[in-house]
Amino acid sequence: MKAEWFTAAELAKLSLPGLPSASTPDGARRVISRQAQKECWQSRERTGRGGGREYHVSSLPDEARKALALRRLQAPAADSAAPVPATIGASLDWRQLKAKTLSQADARLLLLGEVDALMARDGLTKIAARTLIATGAAEGSLAPHLMEAALVANARRGEARVLSARSLRRWHDDRRQRGDDAVVPREAAPRAGYPDWLDGFFSFYKLPSKPSVRRCYAEWLKTLPQGVEAPSLRTVQRTLEGLGVLQRERGRVGPRELKKYRAYKVRDVSGLLPGDVYTADGHTHKEEVAHPHHGRPFRPEIVTVLDVKTRRAVSWSVGLAEGAWLVADALRGAAGLCIPAIFYTDGGSGFINEHLRGPVTGVLARLHTRPEKSLPYNSQARGIIERFHQHLHAWAKWRPGYVGRDMDREARQLVFKRGRQELRETGQTRLLMSWEEFTSRLAEAMADYNATPHSGLPKITCPQTLRQRHMSPDEAWQAEVDAGFEPVTATDEELEALFRPHEIRKVNRATVTLGRKVYYSPVLEQMDLHGRNVQVAYDLHDVSRVWVKDGDGRLICTAELDGNVTPYFPKSTVEEAREGRAIGRMKRLEVKMGEVQAELGNDLQLDAEPLDISALADLTAMAPTPTPQLAEIDDAEVFRLVDAGLAAMREAKSG
Repeated sequence: MKAEWFTAAELAKLSLPGLPSASTPDGARRVISRQAQKECWQSRERTGRGGGREYHVSSLPDEARKALALRRLQAPAADSAAPVPATIGASLDWRQLKAKTLSQADARLLLLGEVDALMARDGLTKIAARTLIATGAAEGSLAPHLMEAALVANARRGEARVLSARSLRRWHDDRRQRGDDAVVPREAAPRAGYPDWLDGFFSFYKLPSKPSVRRCYAEWLKTLPQGVEAPSLRTVQRTLEGLGVLQRERGRVGPRELKKYRAYKVRDVSGLLPGDVYTADGHTHKEEVAHPHHGRPFRPEIVTVLDVKTRRAVSWSVGLAEGAWLVADALRGAAGLCIPAIFYTDGGSGFINEHLRGPVTGVLARLHTRPEKSLPYNSQARGIIERFHQHLHAWAKWRPGYVGRDMDREARQLVFKRGRQELRETGQTRLLMSWEEFTSRLAEAMADYNATPHSGLPKITCPQTLRQRHMSPDEAWQAEVDAGFEPVTATDEELEALFRPHEIRKVNRATVTLGRKVYYSPVLEQMDLHGRNVQVAYDLHDVSRVWVKDGDGRLICTAELDGNVTPYFPKSTVEEAREGRAIGRMKRLEVKMGEVQAELGNDLQLDAEPLDISALADLTAMAPTPTPQLAEIDDAEVFRLVDAGLAAMREAKSG
C-alpha cells in the first residue's frame, strides 16, 4: 500500500474519515470529485484505460491522511523476511559490531524510514509521524515487521519495552546531524580489571566498624613484604571512588543497609478491589500519655489496618502493648466494613499466633481470609503501612508528650523531669493527656488521614478549587463503591461468633472441659461424640456456657456450665427430713423441761401453772417450710427461757 495518487473512486472505496460519503459508491465518487475541485486538490491526468484524474494524498484532509497513514503502518510488508539493511557509515566499522547491536541499528533505521515516508508521501509533520508510530507500537496495532522492529530498537531488557516518540525524535535528530552511525547503540566497554593489591586492602577496609581509608591504608602498609611497592593513598582513594557502591560497601554494612542501594520493585494495585488485601502493623506511639490504670506515663501501642487499594485506614485499635487481642480487635473493626481476602502483615507476635493464624481455630481461618507474611527485616515490602506511620509520627509532634528521637535532647529531659515531678507532688500533670483524651484525639487523626489527598492515589479535579489533586482514601473508597463495588460484610452477631476464642477439646461422656470448668449438653451424647475432638468457642466475659462446633466450624450445640450437676436427693425429700429433725429436737426439749420441773417440785410448791413451751413447736406450723431460726435454737437458749419463767413464778408467789 505504497501509492501516493488515488482516483475519486479509489478514495470512495477506502471510506476514509474526513471525506464525504454517500449511500452508493458512485455517489461517493461524485461528492469527492466535487470537493477536490472546490478545494483545488493537487491532481494529474490518470494514465491508462478509462482516463480521469488522480489526487495526491497530501491534498486530503488531515483526518483522512492520518487514517490512511495508519493503514499503511498496519499493512504487512511485502517481504518481511528481508529487513532493511543498515547503511555503513564512514566513522564506524559495522563489521566489528555484535549481531545484537546490528539488529538494533537496523530496527531503528527501519522505523526512521517509515517516519520519512509518512512525511514525504502522506504529508504528515514530523511530530505527527513519530506520534503515530509510537502510539501504534504501544497499542500493538502496527504491522508485524514494524512491531518487531519497535521491540528490538529500544535495546532494553524486560517485557515492558515501549517505543516512545521521544526516542524516535532523538534517533531522527542524531541521524540528521551525524549520519546513520549515530543510531548505533553503544556497546558496553569491557570492565577494566581491578588492581592486584585491592583484595589485600579490602581485608582492612571491609569491617563493620567502618574504619577510615587513611587508617586502613596505614595498617595495610605494615603487612606488606619488604620491597613491595605500594600505591599511594590518593591512588587508593581514587580506586575506591571508581567502584560501585555495592562493591565498595559490602562488608562494611549489613544486607539490610545495602537495600538502600539495590534495585526495588513497585507493586501494581490496579487489579485490586477494596478489601482484596488488608495490611496491618503495630506502632509504638512516639508520645507519652497517662496510663489508664495508674496514671503514670507510658507509650501506647497502636494497631492500624489499611486497605491496599484505597490506602484507607479501615480500622484501628489502641492498647497497652501489641498482642493477639489488640490485633483481633482491629481486624474485627475492619471486617465489619469488608472481610478481607488477604491479610498481609509482618512476623510480629501479635500477628503470628494460634488465635489469629491457627489452621482450624484461628480467626483468619474462620473468616476464610488468607494470611500472608512479609520477609523479615523487609519493611520496604510494606511501604504503604510504613508511610502511614509517618502520619502518626507527624501528628505526635504537636502533642505535649512527644518523645521522638528527633526532639531536642535537653528539652526532652526537661519535659521528662517536670512531668514526673508534677505527678509526685499533685498526682497529675499538664504534660500528659488522659487516656480518654488521647483515644478521642487519635480518632480525629485517623479521620484526618482518610480525608487528606494521598500521592499514591489517582488525581481528580477538586470540586472546591477546580484544580487537579490526588484523591483522598475516603474518596478512593467511595469511587470504587460508585463504580459497583460491593463489600463482603457480616452482621454484628456473625462477627461476634467469628471472633470468639476457639480451642480444640475432646468430648468425654457428653462433657467438654475448658480450664477447670466442665460444660455439658445431652446433644453430645445423642450424637455419640465421646472421645472425638471438637471446637469450643467461649466468651471471655461470660463463662456460663460455651459453643461446641465440629471440625468445619458448624455449630453442634451450646453446653452449659455444670449442666450435668443434679441434687444429691430431691428437694422435697430433704425438706421433709429437715422438718422431722426439728420436731424430734423439740420433743427432746420437752422431756428436759419435764425433768427440770420434777426436780423443782420436791422443794418448791409452784402455784403458777408450769411453763408451756408448746408455742415453740407452733413456730414450725407458722411457716410452710422450716426456717433457719428454728434450726439455730440450742439448749442454752431453752434453759434461759426456763430460768426466766421460774423467776417470774417465784416473784408471783412472794407477792
